[in-house]
Amino acid sequence: MNDMEIGADCGVAGVRRGRKLATGRVAAFLFRAGLLIAGFACGVGAPMGAKAQTVKPHMSYGTAFAVTEDGDLVTNEHVVSGCTSVDAQLGPNQLSGEVSIRDQTNDLAIVRLRQKSPHFAVLRSLPELRAGDSVITYGFPLPGMLALEGNLAIGYVSALRGALDNPNYIQITTPIQPGSSGGALLDTSGHVIGVVAKRLNPGNSFQTAGEMPQLANFAVGLDMLRHFLNKNKIPLTERDSKQELRPADVGDQARLFSYSIRCVPNDAVFMTAVPAEIPNGTKPAAGVAYERAVLFEEDPANAWGRSFAGSVTWRVETLPPEAGRSPEMRLLGDIRIPGHVHAVLTIGRNSGADGQTNHRFEITFDTTESPHGDIVSAPGILMKLSERAQGIPIMVRTTPTRPGSFVLSGIEGHNQQNLKLLKERAWFDLPIVYRDGRRAIVALAKGTSGLRAFNEALID
Repeated sequence: MNDMEIGADCGVAGVRRGRKLATGRVAAFLFRAGLLIAGFACGVGAPMGAKAQTVKPHMSYGTAFAVTEDGDLVTNEHVVSGCTSVDAQLGPNQLSGEVSIRDQTNDLAIVRLRQKSPHFAVLRSLPELRAGDSVITYGFPLPGMLALEGNLAIGYVSALRGALDNPNYIQITTPIQPGSSGGALLDTSGHVIGVVAKRLNPGNSFQTAGEMPQLANFAVGLDMLRHFLNKNKIPLTERDSKQELRPADVGDQARLFSYSIRCVPNDAVFMTAVPAEIPNGTKPAAGVAYERAVLFEEDPANAWGRSFAGSVTWRVETLPPEAGRSPEMRLLGDIRIPGHVHAVLTIGRNSGADGQTNHRFEITFDTTESPHGDIVSAPGILMKLSERAQGIPIMVRTTPTRPGSFVLSGIEGHNQQNLKLLKERAWFDLPIVYRDGRRAIVALAKGTSGLRAFNEALID
């Protein structure tokens, strides 16, 4: 079998020399697998032979904003409830942080990033807020379904107190969706006047003559936010709001200090499903961080395809030094989709003829339990921002080495591009083809444990 390349001219995954991995119905399936068309990748159930993990509290998503250059982010306590570690994303950059301060009573928390924050928010000093003032929110609602770069919304201050006349909140008309919580509420000068916190749930609220409450949303007020930061000795910057900016200009500022964050509770080391028993008959190791993995398979009877949940564990392995060389680190991902696929992905380094270091990927599949036979092709690797985003190919050449095993070598001249994708993107897509011709994608999350392992193994 000839070597193949996957490159930037591929749609989802393709083979150079003008060949495509999939067309027509199959291409539609792969497109959906990479992009999340509603109903396909949402709500993936536990596969046969797997034990669904029930976790309380569940994994949560939200928004946060920087208030210091040292990497202090403000968010809601309910967004990070049960977590000590948090994944954060600013533009294409994947970051990690620790929950350092919690205030459950007032629903505020501080996440301390391991990196500095070159841009941070400024709090409003004067004038006093009034009902009727314009407000702007910037956050990351409905992650995976709406724009990855964030959403801006405009509204007004409805009241200077919250539900049940709570003085620590203000009421706003700005639309709020799941994932908006923790974002900055801004005035028309781009200064913070609150923290987006909650919306009135129509299903649980009082109704009059069948009417549902609308645009009744709430933010933690500026006085409470200021008190929280001062009490916990978090330095803050305040300015008077004198200049009125266009909403688009406020959004441009907010984009620089607003983060999408993900919290996986400490007791939720299994993201979706945990193998009750892995193929060699052993039990999952206690304390191992199992990140999310999903197998998306083409199904001739269903244009949407089928999906099966599993797990991936990441670890760094240090190889003994060779003569005249330093010890080499490589990254290993142990992938298990119970009843379907067990695979090991190894990421190491190669020195190219151009003297630059590129990356080498080796993946070995065990499909003993798969009804579709061996895997005969693994044409490339794509990196994406989320499970439901479209992937961007890493520039590699694929060489089969033995049945079910493939080496994907980085193409010379593309090492920096490949490294950037590996560092910045949170998910892998591994397109595969079974012996019976059926096509599939194995999607892997870095998660908190993988992010740490990648930073350790892939830093140049």
